[in-house]
Amino acid sequence: MKGIAETKHNLAANYFSLGEVEKAQELYSESGSIFKRIDDNKNLIETYYNLATTYFETGNYEKANEFTDIAISIGRQKLLYIELCNLLSIKANILFVMKDYEKSSRINEEVIKLYDENNMTSDSLAFNVNRAKLLSLNSEEDCKKAFNKLIEKYKDENNLADIYFEMSQSLQDDDCRKKSLELYEKLYLKSKSYSYKLKIEKLKGS
Repeated sequence: MKGIAETKHNLAANYFSLGEVEKAQELYSESGSIFKRIDDNKNLIETYYNLATTYFETGNYEKANEFTDIAISIGRQKLLYIELCNLLSIKANILFVMKDYEKSSRINEEVIKLYDENNMTSDSLAFNVNRAKLLSLNSEEDCKKAFNKLIEKYKDENNLADIYFEMSQSLQDDDCRKKSLELYEKLYLKSKSYSYKLKIEKLKGS
């Protein structure tokens, strides 16, 4: 059964990459049901995370939040701290986009506490990006410094595209928007991934 679930999960990723969003969501749901049945919690968490991502990237933040919460609940129950920190960072980002800055900040503090309590390093890009974004609420200069540190640390084009994208959204910086757009267009030419197409459309519309 695990093989069937993994096949459906991989097919879902392929369908989403092609822009077949509803088919991807259907397959992620089916694979999640199987992973739940066989008590494969790590793959179940990943499936719910990917399902949440399909909703987040297409602008349905309420649904993204809902499926992230399900994954977080499993992470808490099974004490999967690495996965839990990543998921909480994603939730903090969703809440930031939904302009619930207080909850986003509170969850970010919980992630820091989990990292400390479990002797883990806070090297998750999602966590560090959200921490930088939260700084923009009080100091654009501190926000810019935090993002620039991430640019120095993460060198591959996909991560840089994401960092410049978030920087452009947080600081309303047109230079960052242009850099992000250039990188996403380059990545899209290589892969034709729907995720990159969505980002390009958002950047061109901003």
